Amino acid sequence: MSDARPEVSADATSDASAEILAETAGGPTPDRPRPRPSKAEKLEAKAARLREADAARAAAGPAGPSSARPWQIATGVLTVLLVLAVAGGLVWGLRKDDASDPLAGTRATVTTVAKQAATDFGSYDYRHLDADFNGVLAHLTPAFRKNYTPITAKLRPAIEKYHGVSKAGIQCFGVSSLTATHAVVVACLDQTVTTTQSTTPTIDRNRAVITLDKQADGHWLVSDLQLK
Repeated sequence: MSDARPEVSADATSDASAEILAETAGGPTPDRPRPRPSKAEKLEAKAARLREADAARAAAGPAGPSSARPWQIATGVLTVLLVLAVAGGLVWGLRKDDASDPLAGTRATVTTVAKQAATDFGSYDYRHLDADFNGVLAHLTPAFRKNYTPITAKLRPAIEKYHGVSKAGIQCFGVSSLTATHAVVVACLDQTVTTTQSTTPTIDRNRAVITLDKQADGHWLVSDLQLK
């Protein structure tokens, strides 16, 4: 995966710089009137006036006992209002993102299927190889099964001879591309392998690129899996 960034022309950069300079200098431009203050800015201005009035009273003489000064109350109310506004905006934004993603359910299904397929693909035990290999076949499309079966036939003798055991775990995962019927995901797949040839387990770290396609019955199956 690569992060493709759009090219920005010199003219666009120049225009943006001019706008930033106008903002920094302060004051409106001929084609941009001075913006009206927001509610938060009005509240902050009011709080500032209260602080100035309180400072003037303090300079005139000691004030009577009070549990809280007006500017402290105003500032506290302003803080609460701002926190509530920000929190409400974040919650609304999260709900909007979920609602606006028509593939949210598909993404969740693909993630579950791909993670399980990758884990099964990288795990095996010489004591029940048939069950392990058949478990992987259940995740594959018919075409990909034809490619996978000869590989297991070649690996089986060595696994059984050296009592090979592999336990796979996913360390990272991401969806690279997704449509309603096709997906490509990338997983960081670690395999902890033990054999009779070594008393210390070895860890193989792989990057698995998994392609999945939705079948006519609605199930997602793996049509390709490559370790890199």
